[in-house]
Amino acid sequence: MNKKKWIALGVFALLILGMFIYFLINEFPSDFLKEEELIGKLNSVDEKIEVEVIQDLIFMDDKHVFVPFISKDEDYGFSLWKWKNGKWHLSEKRVSGLINFIQLKENDPTSYYFVWNLPGNNISAIKLYMIRERDYRITNGLPNYQPRVQMERLYKKDTTYGVEPLPDEMLEVYQEIIEMNDNVEDFFMFPINNDLYFTSNIYDENGEVIVININGYSYFGDVMIKSDDLFPNVPINDLEYPNR
Repeated sequence: MNKKKWIALGVFALLILGMFIYFLINEFPSDFLKEEELIGKLNSVDEKIEVEVIQDLIFMDDKHVFVPFISKDEDYGFSLWKWKNGKWHLSEKRVSGLINFIQLKENDPTSYYFVWNLPGNNISAIKLYMIRERDYRITNGLPNYQPRVQMERLYKKDTTYGVEPLPDEMLEVYQEIIEMNDNVEDFFMFPINNDLYFTSNIYDENGEVIVININGYSYFGDVMIKSDDLFPNVPINDLEYPNR
């Protein structure tokens, strides 16, 4: 074998080795940051909210971590972290009086989570809703009726913070509607109104819906985890229950 072939084989071997090392680095995250280092990083990237207490570390999966905190001014918030390119990166640092909806992988409902960190000892429960409004239309002479979808899940609030995946029963219906929507769109040639949305209510110890009035704030880091505040406080009159 001549010298050029040996060089080519050597380069190819190095490329394979590099790809293997890159795969290992990205697929197998290292231990998460220690508390002191975590607080230091959170405060160094953004000084408006000075983190003082780390309440917990909750792994949503191997590469995504939810970190609730309390600031020096007693603001309750959370940060989201993602493992990428061999490092833990800050995705978001947020203070909010609302429930937040997280998508770890876009268009993959098995990776959807609801998260929160709410101040106050008078909050007893959180109720999450998945809703699709009813709709009727005629297209190309063919009628199409969509019944209303309303599903809910109640969570008792034992701590100020929480992380909950999209419940199994909501996940099943969500996937069925999305699949049905794709089939209907193919048939009618344009989208039918199959939009689902999530919303929430927060309850006090007396079972009354309450609003948490705080100045919300967000800082976004160098990696993206898609997240949005849920629409808060569903009017009770807008909810529908059979035989009521």
